[in-house]
Amino acid sequence: MRLLVWCSSASLGGGTKLFNGLVSALAKDANIEFMRVVLNCPPEMRRDIRIERNLNVEIVELPQGDNSTGLEQARLLAQDCHVVYFFWPHQREWMDLRRPTVCTFHDTTLFDYVPPFAVGSHISAEYKRAVRWMSNSTMVVAPSIHVASRIQTHFDVVRDHITVIPHVLMPAPTSSGSILHERLSEIPEKYILYPANTSPHKNHANLFLAYQRFAAHNEYPLVLTGFLTDTLRKAPPEWSEIAYIPWLQSVIRDAGLRIDRQLYPLGFISHQHMQSLIQFATAVIMPSISEGGGSYPVEEALQSGTPVLCSDIPVLREQMASHTAKVIWFDPWSPDSIARALEELIRGYAGYKRSAIEGTSNPKMSWEKLAQKYSSTFSEAYLRYRRSLS
Repeated sequence: MRLLVWCSSASLGGGTKLFNGLVSALAKDANIEFMRVVLNCPPEMRRDIRIERNLNVEIVELPQGDNSTGLEQARLLAQDCHVVYFFWPHQREWMDLRRPTVCTFHDTTLFDYVPPFAVGSHISAEYKRAVRWMSNSTMVVAPSIHVASRIQTHFDVVRDHITVIPHVLMPAPTSSGSILHERLSEIPEKYILYPANTSPHKNHANLFLAYQRFAAHNEYPLVLTGFLTDTLRKAPPEWSEIAYIPWLQSVIRDAGLRIDRQLYPLGFISHQHMQSLIQFATAVIMPSISEGGGSYPVEEALQSGTPVLCSDIPVLREQMASHTAKVIWFDPWSPDSIARALEELIRGYAGYKRSAIEGTSNPKMSWEKLAQKYSSTFSEAYLRYRRSLS
């Protein structure tokens, strides 16, 4: 099979981890004869993409832009390929490349949890884009049973049109095991880690309010990593111009949390340094209100023997079903519930740490098996498309 992979965007961190791991594994899949990878994504994402060129992988870099531009050029890139795979359709216009098309619809967060300060026109426009992707794609991949059910609820999609392929795997190993980031030497020996960008559904505000109530917040400060978390180092009246950040700045101020005392906002950290941060953390906390396929940091923590505190939401319950480690669950909407979970972690830490270490022996999905599932989906999409033409 000759495959065109189109990538216009993805979230820094989890999205680029998935892209790197999946595309690298697809390049080695026996069913993929040739793969053309088209990148017209933002520069910061492009810097985080690590795909090796080889005899059966061609990488085409285009200027960043909306998918609707350069349609004829896109069709030329697709004309010698059997299937087109759109890695990230969110906030992008549908492109008809006249080929069987598969897309991964990573989450329905925007429709399940409308972010604060969002305007209706933005949500309506994204809903209309999503409908076009659902209506025109030959097949749609959902990263969890939960997301598949939400897609059906929001878009009235026939179940046979959707295939579920869980995505949350350990990233490929890296050569660096040391902490090199300039700010990492400044964090204390004990810390609770929250690796996530600053999108509203990541729920930093409730976490900050919970940390205010956590009695041991001086002994176990909160370390934040992820895109734009470093902007939280600024304090009012030095307000950030980035959406949502002033709100979080004010919550930090009102909660009385001090930067580099109870709160260490480090910004985006490379994958290898993140692995070190997770490995040496007292625990990883995941207070997100909504996720798509689950949480990479949670997976990495459990594979490293680091205890985990988790939002009690369906997709994380689904992810944890394959793990034996004892996880501390909490209501993400309740700062009191989050604070109680933190207190429970410290009170029973020896048992949670032992359980996390024992859970590292749980069976693991490989990137090769993930690629095989995608390869089978591409083959099915090709057959469906051919049948529709006959």
